[in-house]
Amino acid sequence: MAAAKMSMAITEHGGEELVRHYQAQELIPPRRPLLHNLLDKQLSAWASAQVVSGVLSFGLGLVFATTAEFNSFLIILFRIPFLNGALFFIAGLLSNLLHREPRLLPVCFRANLACMACAIVGTVIMCVDLALMENTTHKKTEVLVLCVTLVQMILSALLTFWIHKEQLRLKPRA
Repeated sequence: MAAAKMSMAITEHGGEELVRHYQAQELIPPRRPLLHNLLDKQLSAWASAQVVSGVLSFGLGLVFATTAEFNSFLIILFRIPFLNGALFFIAGLLSNLLHREPRLLPVCFRANLACMACAIVGTVIMCVDLALMENTTHKKTEVLVLCVTLVQMILSALLTFWIHKEQLRLKPRA
């Protein structure tokens, strides 16, 4: 954005009309949003991926729960895909709202930490479940759920790191 201090009047000079043209005298830097560094990393795209992975995890858990016996698998007993799916869906929605409401930054940080912790615990339980499992049909589905959970964990770790950096940048220095 630029600003100038001059009139834009049309003047006459020797029978000819001259028009003064606008020329910037000084440059005024544009106002940057509060979370500029975080929003530059395309936060909405990462948050949308988090929402989609949450829906996918929930759906895969539903498929796994309807095709297997309830008490035979730890993944169903602890309801890991449902919990992961719901947490990641909510954390993705919160991350998507950050560009409108910067006050949600601490809430979003805690939600991503909870997602990462839940994904780590779920990964360990799924690995134990896969080691104890013999049925190959359900093993393929559980490996797919494990892969989605690992992707969710990476997404959540990345967003947690970026949000933490932004919180440190915004924190007032004493």
